[in-house]
Amino acid sequence: MCGEIVAQRGRSICKDCAPMLKPIKGVRCYLCSRPLLEERQEFCYDCSRKKHVYQQGIAVFGYQSPVAQSLYQLKYHARKEYGIFYGHYAAVYAKKQIQAWKIEVLIPVPLHPSRLAKRGYNQAEVIARAMGEKLNLPVVTDAVKRVEKTKPLKELNPQERRKSLQIGLHTCAAGRIRSGNRKTFLYHYSSSDSR
Repeated sequence: MCGEIVAQRGRSICKDCAPMLKPIKGVRCYLCSRPLLEERQEFCYDCSRKKHVYQQGIAVFGYQSPVAQSLYQLKYHARKEYGIFYGHYAAVYAKKQIQAWKIEVLIPVPLHPSRLAKRGYNQAEVIARAMGEKLNLPVVTDAVKRVEKTKPLKELNPQERRKSLQIGLHTCAAGRIRSGNRKTFLYHYSSSDSR
């Protein structure tokens, strides 16, 4: 996370950064996974007032330092090792929930071809592949296609984000054949707090 080389073999994070990673624990929103203050709450303030384009989400970490900086490095500075780390961590942290949902395939949300060409890789796919490796789940990359180049989500408000995801993505026949009627986990990575 700090960019330093991890000296100890087999470690994916240095001893100084490890204590700074604090997974979300305790009571959380049923929809977005945001931490809640009271045990009897089911939804956070935002989720109780707006409709999401997804059924339920899992968040491993809150979007603050140092997670935010390392995700920025993953997305814009080719630090794929951060994506692999987060994918492996998410697989361990969310394994029980993914098994409870009976997820059978992981589908990373694709980038538009021009953005993929500029960046060189899809950060959501890096994370999904690392999760799939740990969970022994296939990753299907051709089930959804980005058909319209939309503005980056970080530049949009919640309503614009929903519309962007609805108009910018298209399900593909080849992907439907490969994923079939199996339960899917659509992995979308965003470097901004999208809630």
